[in-house]
Amino acid sequence: MELGSPQNQRSQSLMNDGPPISGMSRIREQYPSQRRRYSPGFLTTATLEVLRCNSEMYVAIDSIIVANTTTTKYTFSLQHVPKGKAASTEFSIFSSLDVRPGTSVVVSDVPIYLNPGDSLHASASAASALVLTIYARTY
Repeated sequence: MELGSPQNQRSQSLMNDGPPISGMSRIREQYPSQRRRYSPGFLTTATLEVLRCNSEMYVAIDSIIVANTTTTKYTFSLQHVPKGKAASTEFSIFSSLDVRPGTSVVVSDVPIYLNPGDSLHASASAASALVLTIYARTY
């Protein structure tokens, strides 16, 4: 295969984890998802919705990162709440997970899938201490 050949350019593009630049219809067919970053900011002691999957999409969460911006250890909890249900410990993914001072924790090793209407809810043991960031793909 020649270095400048269209096939090689396509292979190189795929290795770089991005779509080829030409042919928008081909891009939409081959890359239907969009990568997104959700950062609701500091968690609070109340369990609040941090991400909701609307009725027209699916979400595949690739990673969840929690950063402790303080000099004290705190914990956080995360719930995957199905459509039409209220947040409760019944839907816990993580409960009282420790985040040491000045560190970040990646808490998702495998994708978490949200169906239309599903949501993620989170809380922390102290307000304004832990920052939540979610990296996901929407379909």
